[in-house]
Amino acid sequence: MGQDPCRLAGDDTCGGRGRQEDPGPRGKGGAGGYLLLITAALTCPCHLPILLALTAGTVIGSVLSRHLWLAGLLLTICFVGALYFGLKRINKEKLDYPGGL
Repeated sequence: MGQDPCRLAGDDTCGGRGRQEDPGPRGKGGAGGYLLLITAALTCPCHLPILLALTAGTVIGSVLSRHLWLAGLLLTICFVGALYFGLKRINKEKLDYPGGL
């Protein structure tokens, strides 16, 4: 809505209340990071033959088998992105935790 009148006046004590810092929620980055790592494991391009075997006889299997290079390229991009951001989120969570993990 509006800004805090104590901050606008430049009062650091805020009327005796003191400054209250909001450290932010903990634990949310780790769960999302692990979800991204699971996604990376599922989209690993080395699992493409398994994916082709599981989708054999379906429309998805037909499209994958006809466009194998494109499927491999897209899976590689998804794999690298999910792996990078998953590890980044987990490491950020560990660094933000004051006592370490």
